[in-house]
Amino acid sequence: MLNPHASHFYREPAWPTETTFCSDKALDRHRDGRLLEADVTRALTFFAGSFGDALASALLVLGKVNIRPTEVEVWVGHEWLRASGNRRKGDYRSPDIIIAERGNIQRVLLIIEVKGHAWVNGARGYCHLHSPVLGYSNQIICYSADCWTTADLEGVPRLIIGPDAHRDVLGGWGRKGLVPRIVQRYGLDTAFAEQQRVAPMWRFAGLRQLADAIEALEASPAKRDATAVLTGWLDRIGL
Repeated sequence: MLNPHASHFYREPAWPTETTFCSDKALDRHRDGRLLEADVTRALTFFAGSFGDALASALLVLGKVNIRPTEVEVWVGHEWLRASGNRRKGDYRSPDIIIAERGNIQRVLLIIEVKGHAWVNGARGYCHLHSPVLGYSNQIICYSADCWTTADLEGVPRLIIGPDAHRDVLGGWGRKGLVPRIVQRYGLDTAFAEQQRVAPMWRFAGLRQLADAIEALEASPAKRDATAVLTGWLDRIGL
């Protein structure tokens, strides 16, 4: 979990130290209305204390995971890989957020991907395991099959948090994965069939649904700052 006392975190006199979560560059983007999806996911994983537990609880409820929030740790995906030692050699992909058991990060309880208007990343050479077999791969396929890590994550619940309009499209991933027009043009029927098979593994929650869940939490400086980051980003990208 990120250390709020690390030197690279911004210190704002109006904010208690434990609620500052932005780097200088992220704070500049926030002030200029240029927040990125990565700024949002980092904010969602940062908070500790009572608000951190409440935010973790909101994510667990959206993912339908029944465990007390005081028993979990919320990680940025690539930081969990580094801390757990489960990064696959030469592979730098990861889902956005990992929720693991507190004190035992090898036990993953929920995998979360956050999508705004971003494309589903994919290409013929996207994955050294799937691409040679399927002729193509993308995040939907790989984040479902866990080829991005050496950890055994079979059976772990998965949650995509995205635009509400994507609720019933590709398991919530939206229309930016493989679509029939592209499949026919490039002969990617095998990859398309695999994408369609694994997409239902993901539970869906809307980004505004998450914002509403945070808004319902008890008022605090942490809630104010988390709300500002999430809703500021959603307003900027028109969601």
